[in-house]
Amino acid sequence: MADAKLRVQRLFEEPWRGNWDVIDEVVAAGYVGYDSGQAEPIRGPQGLREYFRAYSDAFPDARLTVHEQVAEAGKVATRWSAL
Repeated sequence: MADAKLRVQRLFEEPWRGNWDVIDEVVAAGYVGYDSGQAEPIRGPQGLREYFRAYSDAFPDARLTVHEQVAEAGKVATRWSAL
């Protein structure tokens, strides 16, 4: 599970540092994500890239930091902040 935690941490932090390729490295083609502020689910690496891009374009100086993670039974929960 340590590897899963590292992948999630990279996905949370690296796009905000300019490494957009991490999305293609760690997000499966069948990924589906949900955000209550979005009318439709976020689908696949391209959908997640567009979702993250919208936020990074709106907040170009923002940085996201992972503070704590718990991994169990194939799931990773992450406590993070953005400044």
